[in-house]
Amino acid sequence: RLRLKDMKVGDRILLPSGVGSFGSGGTREDGFLLGSFVGDGTTTPDGLAFVDVWEADFEDLEYIKGAIRRVVATIPTWREYPELDWTDQTPSPNSAKKRIGGRRFGKWVMGLSDDGSLYSLKEKVPRSVWGGSREFVEGYIRGLFHADGSVMMSGHKRSTTLSTRLSSVKPQLLRDVQMLLGMFGIVSRIYSRKPAGKKMMPDGRGSLKCYDCQETFEIIVN
Repeated sequence: RLRLKDMKVGDRILLPSGVGSFGSGGTREDGFLLGSFVGDGTTTPDGLAFVDVWEADFEDLEYIKGAIRRVVATIPTWREYPELDWTDQTPSPNSAKKRIGGRRFGKWVMGLSDDGSLYSLKEKVPRSVWGGSREFVEGYIRGLFHADGSVMMSGHKRSTTLSTRLSSVKPQLLRDVQMLLGMFGIVSRIYSRKPAGKKMMPDGRGSLKCYDCQETFEIIVN
């Protein structure tokens, strides 16, 4: 590996000339659910997993509900927790989001991680994605950008620029996503955006609260 600052005139950077090779596992819908969970999912210590859908994305609720119903149907019912097999809830009366998932959804998500952990999925791209079908990988990227992505336009009328961005506090996850994008011939760059520190942020109850925040990184596709 050669650092950019160590490159010399005449060195070559090799980029894919076309779409890379993919495996055969998973559908686009499966990938979207996994990416949505990684980007904006919630877990509990006893194995429940949820996809959080914010008010601005409520038009996608039925699609996400249908996708989760389909995948949880592949997991046998846990007799000791029948009431937690499927939940569709609003976390609090003033919340601007819906929380969809449950115990069987957590079981399905864990099956896609490298170590059976829900938390490791937010640290890096798992082997299930690296070995997945093109549709599965496309869905995973789509779900990530749907949950934590943004589009920014800047510049003057004669030279407007458009960039697509994905934010995370996990730099390894973004480095992995950068490689996935490269499989489609998409070039991107990662930046450190916000330093770690205390910040006032919404507390989910309509007020602000001071939180210890991690450093934030951003992958940008210009």
